[in-house]
Amino acid sequence: EAPQLLVQPNDPKSTLITCDPETIGAETCAKEVLGNLVPRAWRRPVTDDEIAPLVAFVMAAVEDGRGFERGLKVAIEAVLMHPNFIFLVEADGGLAETEITSITDYEIASRLSYFLWGSMPDESLFEAAADGVLSTAEGRSEQAQRLLASPRSSALVEGLVEHWFLSQKLQSYGLGWTDVWFDALRDSMVDEIKLFIGALIDRNRPVRELLLSPTVFVDGTLAQHYGLDAEGRAFQEVDGASVGRGGVLQMAGILTVLSHPKRTSPVRRGKWIYEALLCGHVPAPPDAMEFSEETKKLALTAKDELAMHLTEPDCVACHQLMDPLGLALEKFDEMGRRRHFDEGIAIEAIGELPDGRVVRGASGLAEALADDPRFIECVVRRFLTYALGREPLAYEAGAVKDLMASWASKEYRIADLLALIVNHPLFLTRVPIGLDELKEDQP
Repeated sequence: EAPQLLVQPNDPKSTLITCDPETIGAETCAKEVLGNLVPRAWRRPVTDDEIAPLVAFVMAAVEDGRGFERGLKVAIEAVLMHPNFIFLVEADGGLAETEITSITDYEIASRLSYFLWGSMPDESLFEAAADGVLSTAEGRSEQAQRLLASPRSSALVEGLVEHWFLSQKLQSYGLGWTDVWFDALRDSMVDEIKLFIGALIDRNRPVRELLLSPTVFVDGTLAQHYGLDAEGRAFQEVDGASVGRGGVLQMAGILTVLSHPKRTSPVRRGKWIYEALLCGHVPAPPDAMEFSEETKKLALTAKDELAMHLTEPDCVACHQLMDPLGLALEKFDEMGRRRHFDEGIAIEAIGELPDGRVVRGASGLAEALADDPRFIECVVRRFLTYALGREPLAYEAGAVKDLMASWASKEYRIADLLALIVNHPLFLTRVPIGLDELKEDQP
């Protein structure tokens, strides 16, 4: 009579338990199962010494009558609770704490995968690491192109949109945000940002189009919000110039998330521009800052209210950087709709950059930012931070400049920046312990 299989055909566990402990022995089967599982879970080859204590969990359960499966469950729990699974561990190989060290091919595979897919390497990437392919620039570039071409690269767009373009915060907005707010509009706003950023990467467009793209992505809901002619639930890419749309500064989702309920916030909008697009730093505001009631009554418009900030010594240093940027977006209300009046007073929407240049409206601000070298540097920093999982350190300032120079030769195309990053020494080395707290803005 044929032996009873531990796992029957079509059982989901059949992909995990690939042997029969009754046939080949519990210890041998445990070694086989864990020998296949642990390298994938820990994203690198493992030694016999690392497998041995896990096999011991299985054998202990078999010997005391709990059975093979119960013991394997305990072993797998140990695998998944181990730091090697929870964290992206990069071993220093016993080198000095202050020495910059190269990471292994398997660690490169993990960096590539978590950067571009937000998840662990697939079989092809593991094989490339095992074959030494990732030790070469050509091999890394080929794998990066493969990962970007996969639908799984949508995780890169999701991550960028959540952390850079605030979609995670926008998704928390519900009924009551404004009198006419509804969830379908919120969802369309979020989808527009994702589709736009994804298209820029997929098409390898110049980074200027992040601010100056002539087209927008809309479904019927968002088209009605923008005053465009489009219907249905499917998104379309259309010309937005006729209604003053194009680029992230004129997207309803971003304008909404940078507003207060039922009123705009030039401060929030200006602060985001200064920090997210120019990588400036704005200190925390002073505690309990309040204007007198008489002063508040004089502030009919947002522009009047912001003028108060410039009369307070504790406020002026920061607000003179943020407020003029946000004022350039005042022709968009708290839901990103076009408007021309605030409390019955015509809106000028004249802003000013930190270097003193005066700009008119969102399009003028976008043009000025696109021509600002700080914008290019900030985009490099943003992508580099996302790729490394940390901000650039003080001693890496020159590397950031090197990346900018290399990117210039690629006409500042976005996908080309990703290719440059995965072949840069910063991506291929480990941060020395003790230097990882020193950021570039520190002495």
